[in-house]
Amino acid sequence: MSTNNGKSIPSLVDLPPTTHDFLLGSLSPQDLLAYAKISKKAKDIVNAFYRRAYRPEHIFSRYFEPDEIRRFRILQHAIGFVISGSSALTFFSREPPYPNSDLDVYIDKQWCAMLLHFLDSHGYVYQPIVTDTKHQANDVYIALDEALLRQDEGDWNGHPGFLGGEQHYFFTQITDVFNFVRDGKKIQVIACRATPLEVILDFHSNNIAVVNNRRNVDQDAALDKYRQRGWEVVKTVDALRGLGYRSDISYLDYRHVGDSLCWTISLNPVRDFAQSHLTLGDLDNYTINSWGFQHCFNKVEFTTLPVPGLEQSYCLPCGVWCKVRDEEILKDIQVDRASAAQALKNLVYKHLRPNRSPDEPREVCRRMVVRAFEDGRKQFPSVPMDKLPPLRAGSIVWSYIRSMLENLKTQPKVAINFKRDRQGAVWTYITIEKMPKMITLSKNDYDLKMERVKVEVKRYPFL
Repeated sequence: MSTNNGKSIPSLVDLPPTTHDFLLGSLSPQDLLAYAKISKKAKDIVNAFYRRAYRPEHIFSRYFEPDEIRRFRILQHAIGFVISGSSALTFFSREPPYPNSDLDVYIDKQWCAMLLHFLDSHGYVYQPIVTDTKHQANDVYIALDEALLRQDEGDWNGHPGFLGGEQHYFFTQITDVFNFVRDGKKIQVIACRATPLEVILDFHSNNIAVVNNRRNVDQDAALDKYRQRGWEVVKTVDALRGLGYRSDISYLDYRHVGDSLCWTISLNPVRDFAQSHLTLGDLDNYTINSWGFQHCFNKVEFTTLPVPGLEQSYCLPCGVWCKVRDEEILKDIQVDRASAAQALKNLVYKHLRPNRSPDEPREVCRRMVVRAFEDGRKQFPSVPMDKLPPLRAGSIVWSYIRSMLENLKTQPKVAINFKRDRQGAVWTYITIEKMPKMITLSKNDYDLKMERVKVEVKRYPFL
């Protein structure tokens, strides 16, 4: 490039590396990816920037000294606790820490005492939670023992799943919450009934439609907190998002940790540490955790599979869980835990990614419905998101048509069209022709109306 006076303007690849962080730091991940595609040199520059920008020290340095960070990461690798909450968000977004934010650490309850001891031995002071509904013991290990006993007995002091504290937790998946403070910095340890991902998926990833008033208040406060931090709260997505083949929230596909729709960042290795055997924090092992979506209930769908021989549990979609729970590999895991974990991973992946024939009614129906909703979106390009067919509309239409394709020997003719009402909202119309008279389709008229779906059946009495 050159200016009007003929002087050349240096490109980024010609500038010294010390300037790269300043210039690349303001670019979004999409912009960085686009720049990396320009040339091999540009790709090398972006990769080097990634290694500097995405270092766990950027999070942990607020809470630990350099050598403490090393020990903390080794412990994380050994017992598999997970960092979530605002600290994880600022790590991925490369933002400075939010004011008054703490470090949320989720851990399987059976390994919690090891993490509590680490914090206690590194100068962190345990602060028991004392409220009108909760009174933790002054000794953190006694508090943990009491929480474990309370969960085993199902006793929550009259508040099922309510754990109290500054941040309210309502889930029986959580054993208890322990607060530690040092030099004004707080670490919150969330002891989980089983795998930490069970709590994260249930707590952070669900749309809860009907809950008690206190929980509504807390959710509104949480949403307001993230609005104030610059995040946009998306309250609705259109039906096509739940049907697409490459959608992150498709209810027709399963997801798992580290899949192609996950943003995965490789961290710099821990100094002077070499893994000698399979650990609970092994990433490859952690990718067994998986889930699905139930848009009929606005929730992430999964259940927990305990694997005693691997000393931990895994989240699996209910359909996959039913297929693998009785497998012999889970009943006879030998000393070689690494081989057993790999065998379990292969088994789970087989059901997460089944080989489907394009001629299966499920796939025929999916292509038909996806094509219809794609045409519908083109038909109304300027309609706001909240006026397009809602997420559950796609689920209803797909289930409705799939049921016909699978159960009728003579296939009726099906058409899907879209029209706007007086308020500008788009309705989905399903027209079924040549339907045998003796066949009755079950449908919930309330659900159809709520999701702006109408069904018209044209019967032929002679069929």
